[in-house]
Amino acid sequence: MWLVGNHVWKLAKRDRRKRIFSMDEVASLLAYEESAALVAELYTLGRAYGLSVWSMLQLPGDYTATHQGRRALDNAHTKLLLHQTKGALQAREHFDLSDTEARYLEGCGQGRGLLLTQRGNVRLEILPSPLELELMGGPPALPVPEEARSGA
Repeated sequence: MWLVGNHVWKLAKRDRRKRIFSMDEVASLLAYEESAALVAELYTLGRAYGLSVWSMLQLPGDYTATHQGRRALDNAHTKLLLHQTKGALQAREHFDLSDTEARYLEGCGQGRGLLLTQRGNVRLEILPSPLELELMGGPPALPVPEEARSGA
């Protein structure tokens, strides 16, 4: 992952087209000093090079446990916190959430959470499309009628 991230970083610095770099389960990268430094640098300098960095993990505490993880979080423009059973207290402390917001994160259902931006926090619900549900192993998406495809 470090090799891929480093390659994307060099590309972004050389050719400043807008790009999205997405890392899932970034906790595995934050566990090692070299890759954690890369994650922090991507977040810290990425926007200057047109690079939008997205990362996902299960517990906010995985970010806050290391200096580099905190640096990455502090430089993230927008944060999405979904339902938290174990990490609500850590999220409350690090993201300066109100008691009401922390309780909401503990009790909200699947696909619900808080979107944290520089302008404020908002509750939201994420609903997958029928095709996304099918891709996740749900029931098959219904076919689109011919008249809907042709714009009639």
